Amino acid sequence: MTASQSRFAIPEIRHAELERTITAGSVAGIVAAVPAILLLVVAGGGYLPLYAIAGVVDPTPLTSAVTAASHGHPVEFFQYPFTAGLAMCLTLGAVSGVVFMAVVRRRKVTSRRLLLLYGSLHGLVFGLVAFYLGLLPTLGLVLDVRWPAPDLVQLVGWPALVGAYALHGVVLGAWAAWRVGDLSARDASA
Repeated sequence: MTASQSRFAIPEIRHAELERTITAGSVAGIVAAVPAILLLVVAGGGYLPLYAIAGVVDPTPLTSAVTAASHGHPVEFFQYPFTAGLAMCLTLGAVSGVVFMAVVRRRKVTSRRLLLLYGSLHGLVFGLVAFYLGLLPTLGLVLDVRWPAPDLVQLVGWPALVGAYALHGVVLGAWAAWRVGDLSARDASA
């Protein structure tokens, strides 16, 4: 019995279709991550949320910044942790976008209302649950670093954190609705 005859055969995905999904999804995810990051930065009173996100690798800058702020001193800007936190947010946004585009393309969703609804649900379920409560704490365990999740929640609060993930999803759905051509299964070279 060949793979194409098997009852459990995975449908063949054309290379151009896969490439198109990855490209469209990663761009959409990065675009959608920007307003979510801005919401976290505003809610956190500056760049401290990005230190908290990068804190999975090295929590020292976050600890130093929070200590300085709590004593009324100016918070020092740490370029590398800021850049690492920003890069982690944009990368996770791109991955989220690829997953979202793959799902909505597979399900052939083109309704603008459904894309917005699926986007917001995706932002909350995939982003908040899978990334924030799943992947990042696991990464902290693997790297043997205390995950500063409580610090991020204390900095921005649960409403802002949930709002940032929902905003990411809504913008992702809006981007897909605006660029509905990215959802078609036509060949990218056509």
